[in-house]
Amino acid sequence: MLVTLCNKPFIEYLIDFAILSGSEALRIASDSPITDLENYCGNGSRWGITIDYAHILFEDDQERLLEKNRQFCSRGKTMLIEKTLFVAYDKKNDYRLWLRACPEGVAVSGTSGSITILGNKQENAIPGPIPGPSLPMLLTIGEYYRLADDTLKNADRYILPGYSSEPDCFLGRNVVIQKGAEIRKPVMIGNNVQISAGSIIGPGAIIGSNIIIDRESVVSGSILMDNTFIGEQLEVKGRIADGSLLIDPESGATLQMEDPHLMSVIQPGASTKQIIRRLIHALAALALLIVLALPFLVLRPLLGLRRNWHTKKRLFPPGATAKKLTIEQVVIRPEGADGRLAIALSIDRYPSLFKVLGGKLRLIGHRPAVSSDTSTISSGCIAMNPAVFGYAETEEWPENERDELMVDHYHLLHSGSLNDIGLLLKALLNKKHM
Repeated sequence: MLVTLCNKPFIEYLIDFAILSGSEALRIASDSPITDLENYCGNGSRWGITIDYAHILFEDDQERLLEKNRQFCSRGKTMLIEKTLFVAYDKKNDYRLWLRACPEGVAVSGTSGSITILGNKQENAIPGPIPGPSLPMLLTIGEYYRLADDTLKNADRYILPGYSSEPDCFLGRNVVIQKGAEIRKPVMIGNNVQISAGSIIGPGAIIGSNIIIDRESVVSGSILMDNTFIGEQLEVKGRIADGSLLIDPESGATLQMEDPHLMSVIQPGASTKQIIRRLIHALAALALLIVLALPFLVLRPLLGLRRNWHTKKRLFPPGATAKKLTIEQVVIRPEGADGRLAIALSIDRYPSLFKVLGGKLRLIGHRPAVSSDTSTISSGCIAMNPAVFGYAETEEWPENERDELMVDHYHLLHSGSLNDIGLLLKALLNKKHM
């Protein structure tokens, strides 16, 4: 029930309908563990409705179910929604009138579930036909795809997440759309999404949360599930993408993408892990400061006397980080024994190590591009982590900034705290950055 439809869990559609029907209390009864559901819904206070939970057995029929929940059902007229994930409603309708007019018994039935009314028809019920809800068929991946498409196209019927300043366009929090990207309605974009320059999103695109869409990619008539990376110049049309899995909703055929640069899973970040990662980076930076202190004190004056110690400002543009960041880089030419030794020992990175202790830089992550064309840099950098050493410095093969970005993107998605230490050692030993 926590699977999303248009970036909203199925359980929330059921809660919406209960509220629209005038319900003040909701009980979720299940024959399987629902700890995750309880953690998500809580007591219902954020919706203004009371939610509690009950356990039933798989073999319990409706009579037994009602017997176990007799006290809850005795509060008044009760609506029992069984064996269905989704109720198709229209928020413009007054379902309180529909519920008052419904006699006792099955009010709505579908292939996979039903809505049953318990309690006599109220005396003040309004006569005449009153539009009720429906229960769409939802047994296959194709039916899920079509339901999501219908929900997006009829968004005015539902209470959908996201900010909508114009019809048929819903945006979540922390959405970065780079210059040159095109959004075609109808479209829905979740939270923490980054869309690179040259990409075309929509029409009919449902983009989940924690998504990265690389440059010049096309996503139309498709659903991107949470935590999915879409690589550069990839077309996703009429498909469901879930991590590295590409699904044809009509045939049910699946394709596992082996190349993580095309499609892969983005590991969801956790604040505790990020704190640990920063702590490990700070400790490693402190160790390097101690080890390199003597070589720095000896070589820095020599390089200054030979005028071989220069500083340049490099920019991480907006869209690469949460905000624009300018850092000062040391440039040493590989001239003379002192210059070559300083580069080999990474003395040029020594002043930046203090910024790792202050939390402004990571020890290893992404280096700012050398190009002076910041628009080019911005179009290529996604969710960069400014750092003293770059992921691309761990590899010998990158020949240009485009190649380096591929390495950066790969490690952005797959690196962790322990991996970072291994990559740092590799960057230190790699003479490519000499």
